[in-house]
Amino acid sequence: MKRFVLIALACIAAAGCKKAREDSSAGSGGAGPFEVRPGAGPGVMGVHGAVDRVQLEAALDQIRLFIENASGPEGNMPSVQLTYETLKKEAPQYAKWVDEKLIVLNPAKTRDEVWAYAVLPQGNYSVLTSAGIQPMTLQQLNQRLGTGGQ
Repeated sequence: MKRFVLIALACIAAAGCKKAREDSSAGSGGAGPFEVRPGAGPGVMGVHGAVDRVQLEAALDQIRLFIENASGPEGNMPSVQLTYETLKKEAPQYAKWVDEKLIVLNPAKTRDEVWAYAVLPQGNYSVLTSAGIQPMTLQQLNQRLGTGGQ
């Protein structure tokens, strides 16, 4: 009888644990673009949690495609305003991230300058240039922007 009771309790406990795991994973697995990430630092936390590096870099890649298509054969860069207005129309989530300062559009005049950058959870940056997306520290970014650490 003891054995039967122990087996029954073990089955009930296992079923209850499985249900709890399913409930908790269902809420976080499909959280969409806003997902709380451990270690997310200042500047990346919003009302809905942190936007992760992969999502921000995907947004930068879309911005890169727009800028490459919008820049003329002689290398004229589209204005920040034109880039932002296009994002509002074509990718409103990315425009929202610009509004929240998770992504900063830089008023680049030439293809050699920084086009945009994203603030990452650990205080680092993903920087968009003509060479693609590159990781940088704040000091490296300021050097590329010519702000000297301001």
